[in-house]
Amino acid sequence: MFPKINYSCRYKQIALISTFRLIPFQNKLVSLLFFSSGSVTYLQAPESFKIFSFIYFPVKSRSSSIKKLYNNPSLFLLAYIKRLSRVSLVELYPGSGIQYVRSAGTSARLTKIDLTNHTGVLRLPSGVRKSFSLYSLASVGPVALKIKKQLTNTKSGF
Repeated sequence: MFPKINYSCRYKQIALISTFRLIPFQNKLVSLLFFSSGSVTYLQAPESFKIFSFIYFPVKSRSSSIKKLYNNPSLFLLAYIKRLSRVSLVELYPGSGIQYVRSAGTSARLTKIDLTNHTGVLRLPSGVRKSFSLYSLASVGPVALKIKKQLTNTKSGF
C-alpha cells in the first residue's frame, strides 16, 4: 500500500520530519511529518528536508526566539522568496494544492516579482514562463531524488 501524499499541506504548526519513504513505481521520495497539533501527514520531500529536523510555515508574527531556534523553514509563500532562487512544489493559487514542479530532481526559477498585481513569474523546467500568486506555497530548492534518471524501474525491482 502506497502512502497518500498531502499536496495541500498548509499547517502553521511546527513539524518534525521522522522518516523518508520511496514510492518505487512513481520514483517519489516522501517524508512523514508529525505536527505539534498531533496530526500526521506524508509530504513530498524537497532536497532541504533532513531527517529528525524541524520545519515550519514562516509567518511574520513569529517571535525572534522561535526563528533563531528553527532557522531552516522549508515551506514559504512566494512573496518571501528571493528573486532568482530555485523553487519546487509550487501551487498556482493559495489553497489549490501543489500542482507544479513535482517531478523528482526538478526546480523552477523565480524570475520576476510584481507587487502591484501580487504575482510572481516562474520559469518552469520546460522553459515556459508562468505567473503565480505571491501568496501561494512553494519550497526552496529542487525536489529530492536527483538520481531518478539512474534508476531502472522494472518488475524485478531497482
